Amino acid sequence: MNQQNEFLDQLASTLLDKKRILIATHVYPDADALGSQLGLGFILESMGKKVFYYSEAGCSHLHNFLPNCDKLSSFIPENDACDAAIALDCGDQFRLGQEMERLLSIQPFLVIDHHAGHKNFGDIRWVDFKRSSTGEMIYELAQVLQIDIPYEAAYCLYTAIVSDTGSFKYSSTTA
Repeated sequence: MNQQNEFLDQLASTLLDKKRILIATHVYPDADALGSQLGLGFILESMGKKVFYYSEAGCSHLHNFLPNCDKLSSFIPENDACDAAIALDCGDQFRLGQEMERLLSIQPFLVIDHHAGHKNFGDIRWVDFKRSSTGEMIYELAQVLQIDIPYEAAYCLYTAIVSDTGSFKYSSTTA
């Protein structure tokens, strides 16, 4: 088993064990960040998890077509309200924004990212710069979790992947 698979399996195992999960992404999120956040939220909710969708700035008008955009909130529940937190598409802890310290205090703090310049942070990290997008990684996570991906999650993940592959034109695009 390669190291990437070990990180993915550890992350999946942790998510299976948790009931209340906060999902965050970087400030001023793009389509990959939001699509991944909302897509993972639908997947976790389909597993019976309580999901908190944290976003410092909310959803821009460019992305408000994504389902569940209205669930994004700048409110962070009390630390004991969450069993875990996860940052998506965020290569540096400082990109978590003004509430970085509060977010990082939620344990365990998980990270899924595809940026080559990723600064190691979090308790469990799955970072694979060979991936086209974080959306692609969330899709693979759903496969490992053996989850039937809800339509809304697929819609969000497709948006994430299309955005970060330049409509499947960039060299990071794979089958």
